[in-house]
Amino acid sequence: MKKRNLATAALVVVCGCLALPSLSPPRPVITKASVDRIKTGMSQDDVIAALGRCADVGAPCSQGSDCFWINNDKSRAVIRYDFDFHVISAEWQPAPGEASDEKRR
Repeated sequence: MKKRNLATAALVVVCGCLALPSLSPPRPVITKASVDRIKTGMSQDDVIAALGRCADVGAPCSQGSDCFWINNDKSRAVIRYDFDFHVISAEWQPAPGEASDEKRR
């Protein structure tokens, strides 16, 4: 009886662990068109409102740094901020193997 209860509990835990990622909200897909809407001088809050939170793991973007939004296919947006958290440049980088697009400023 104890083995059966233990097996049932283990099965519930495994199923819960497998289902957990599907319960998290989907990560927004970033497109070239969404990056094109980012303009020089926009605040970091405006960028987050347009693109969602960046992919930097563990810490938010720091002053004067590049922040990345990365899609599952490895295409990505790179937003560079100044020390006041305003956009200096926005760049779309296509997935490896796709045609390259020019940098926007």
